[in-house]
Amino acid sequence: MSTRGKGALLLLARLDSNRLPQKQLKKLNQEFTVLSLLVKRLERCKVMSDMIITTTNREVDQPLVDFAIKNGLPVFRGDVNNVAGRCLDAMKAHDLNWFIRICADSPLMDPKVVDLVATEFLQNNSDLTSNVFVSRDFPYGCSVEIVTREAMQKICDLADDPYYQEHVTAYAYKNPDQFDIKPVRAKENYSNDVQAITVDTAEDLDKAIWMVQQLDDPVYADLKDIVPLAEVWQRNHPAPK
Repeated sequence: MSTRGKGALLLLARLDSNRLPQKQLKKLNQEFTVLSLLVKRLERCKVMSDMIITTTNREVDQPLVDFAIKNGLPVFRGDVNNVAGRCLDAMKAHDLNWFIRICADSPLMDPKVVDLVATEFLQNNSDLTSNVFVSRDFPYGCSVEIVTREAMQKICDLADDPYYQEHVTAYAYKNPDQFDIKPVRAKENYSNDVQAITVDTAEDLDKAIWMVQQLDDPVYADLKDIVPLAEVWQRNHPAPK
């Protein structure tokens, strides 16, 4: 346990996305789904690799619970709409002092990026340490936010707007005078042209499948190996104007 107490990665997921239903369980190759590849990559985190599948209490999300049980991972089920409240309740249930927020539709999340943000968090006294505050040096799909329990409680107490309940840290970013927020910048120069390596649509899934096919080992590939592939895909599949 660190001097900041007990932490864990909360992998936020639900299976009824309008753009791509069941996206976390979509196959990337014969071995991995979106979620299982993410878990394997996050197991390589050196600062914090304890994971909790954090989903809703609806029947539609039972397959996520089944995945967690099969893979020996803790699971927490909570409110579908109040994601901020779900995170706070998960912290209370697992006696966490802080958590690392990871979206479970990010199969190519780089554990080195997680370690970068986690190391900074453990060395400061912030309420929130984030690599998406102030600037976006990383592509979508590599967002890492670390929040203390006290800050999460404050967000839940003050943010009664459904938008803030759905977007866990949005209230803190909108009210930076109320929180001590520490931004983390990239130590390497990643392409600003890469829009995303997350899986949110059918097109994103096609891109992720292709990138995984190109990688020698998708579990150990670094972001510097992944971003050039995303650039190639985007050149060959330009977004419609």
